Amino acid sequence: MFDRLIICDRTVAFIPTSSSYEQEALEIRDPAVVRFLANVFDHAWARGIPATPARDRRPQLVASDLERALARMLITGYTEEKIARDLGMSRRTVADHTSRLSRRLGSTSRAQLGYLIATRGLLGDTPALSPAP
Repeated sequence: MFDRLIICDRTVAFIPTSSSYEQEALEIRDPAVVRFLANVFDHAWARGIPATPARDRRPQLVASDLERALARMLITGYTEEKIARDLGMSRRTVADHTSRLSRRLGSTSRAQLGYLIATRGLLGDTPALSPAP
């Protein structure tokens, strides 16, 4: 998506000037530009997935990168509106994806869905939690 980006305290950002000058960076202090760069990074981070070698991967229980990002946001407690905004889709599309995931896991409520995603380790980036006795 983008080359290197360094943001310090959301007040200053550094971006490369060009690939020919690896030791140079442009310092940006304009609050609107720094806020924009931080938002671009936050959106990219929300959609990201851990990069692991193929030999270490478990079978994927969550089908797509989009579904993984959605599941991660659900267990974080985001609303459908917030998820839709962050993923750049409509709230209705988010509701459809959530409903499909819910049906697949046998969930009857959003709270139960979040619990099932977290305890079964479906995202693959954290070990599954053991259910309480």
